[in-house]
Amino acid sequence: MSAGAALTVAGCRHRARWARGLQTWDLRLAGGDIELLEAPNGAGKSTFLRAIVGLQPAAWRTYRRSGAVRFVGPSAGPSPLLRVEEHLALLAARTGIDSDALDRATERWQVDHLRRRFGDGLSAGERRAVAVALALAPRRGPDVIVLDEPTLALDEARRALLDDELLAAAGRGSVLVLADHDPGLRRRFGRSGSEAAP
Repeated sequence: MSAGAALTVAGCRHRARWARGLQTWDLRLAGGDIELLEAPNGAGKSTFLRAIVGLQPAAWRTYRRSGAVRFVGPSAGPSPLLRVEEHLALLAARTGIDSDALDRATERWQVDHLRRRFGDGLSAGERRAVAVALALAPRRGPDVIVLDEPTLALDEARRALLDDELLAAAGRGSVLVLADHDPGLRRRFGRSGSEAAP
């Protein structure tokens, strides 16, 4: 059995001048932890998540990670020029999801009927469901999963499913870091290992 993922980050300093006054967090997370960042809009949650996954230039006093990174940003979804099944196959091959796990994930998220459609023909909720289903599908080992507004455009049924899928990923030893204002997520997932940085 694979060891759990882990993430410890502290002392984030954004390199971009416009981002230097934004809030950051110190995180000490082990496999199975789910961390929901809570702060008002515009405080810096998205910028901080992008720094964790290397998409926002930053310097760190401490940065230690065990496990590959998966990231879903607010605009994530299938490529508009590919059929959904082509998008899924490409990313599954790149990230180590086997075909059976992928089939189960698309069935659970009720997106399997979209496979023959092109990405630009999906609604916002369908695009979001495909992206989140792929991010949370089981892989070869535990990962660090970073989700920025995972409930964005999801219907009520898929929001309820998201709770279960987050817990399942944590149960496989992954670390999950989220930013979202959904009241259901905020009620269910408390603080596990973070503190706002000074």
